[in-house]
Amino acid sequence: MRYKALLIALLSAAGLFLALGIWLGPQKFFEAISKANLRLMVVAFVIEIIDLVVMAARWHVFLKDIIDIDFLSTLSINLAGASVSNITPSGRVGGEPLKAYILKKRYGMRYGAGFATIILERIVDMLAFTIISIIAILYGIFYFHLSWGVISLLFLALGFTGSMLVGMWYLTLEKRLRSKSILSWLDRHQWITSHIPYVSHYKGKIADSLSNYYSNVARIAGHPDTMVSGFFISFIYWVVEISRAYVIFLALGVNPPFPVIALAYIFSAIVGSLPFGVGGVGLTEGTMIFIYSAGSINAVIASIETLLDRLLSYWLVIIAGLPLAGYLGISKNVEVDENGGLHDSADEGLEEREVRNN
Repeated sequence: MRYKALLIALLSAAGLFLALGIWLGPQKFFEAISKANLRLMVVAFVIEIIDLVVMAARWHVFLKDIIDIDFLSTLSINLAGASVSNITPSGRVGGEPLKAYILKKRYGMRYGAGFATIILERIVDMLAFTIISIIAILYGIFYFHLSWGVISLLFLALGFTGSMLVGMWYLTLEKRLRSKSILSWLDRHQWITSHIPYVSHYKGKIADSLSNYYSNVARIAGHPDTMVSGFFISFIYWVVEISRAYVIFLALGVNPPFPVIALAYIFSAIVGSLPFGVGGVGLTEGTMIFIYSAGSINAVIASIETLLDRLLSYWLVIIAGLPLAGYLGISKNVEVDENGGLHDSADEGLEEREVRNN
């Protein structure tokens, strides 16, 4: 399935590249690429490496509250998860279960604890993203005079992000919602257990995982320094992310306003997260080019910059991360049972190892 998704992503990217080349004109397209400043492209590559390190550092802040793990391992697991997210629908989400699975396999970290670190990291990331979005949109309104159609779309995207942030915050941190209420809801809706035997069969494990999840959420959230550190690292992450695109524009001989690039990233990140296609390929690129063009950036330059930026931020992650995902996530003890599910023969009949408090 993973290779099928990768093939679809490759074909989509090739089709997009061909379509842009025909639309813009092959001569202009390749002429602009040939004039790119190679030194600045190397700088953009280095910025992408820094971006991956910062992203891992943010998750590491939450992980170290639960488990003793070195930063290189966090970086490897995070890169593996990011690569899988890039070839699944709903970009930036598909690799999260893999990360929790690797933590379980490699470090004995229970799934509830693993997802607690992942969800809390996502919450602070979305909070920082929302604040940056508001600043960028206000700039677009008062200084860059974007059309009201574009501004309306940006506000719609911002509202979508805000609603997701509030929902995740409520489901994760609101004290009124706990594992017992979820299980009680399942009891009141028997049709779920009757139509999904997995829920009924593993109800005890689900209850245990939910209890473990909420206890670890409370544990991490009880450390304000962890939440604050994750929040500020998220700001750094998005600044570095946008800086890479800015440097690529400089390499192509264009010096666009930094907030315009931020606007393109805001909208494309949300559109790319929609469950259509593979990893947002096509949707993300098209959205970025649309915003850049609306910001009075030459269409040829905007298209080339977008493709080069995605080469670094999307395809580089896949090339580096998928081998890691295979190495870290698959071991000789993992088998596929008759129902098509993952089964760890080494863990059969054994209790999950509890992670020591640090």
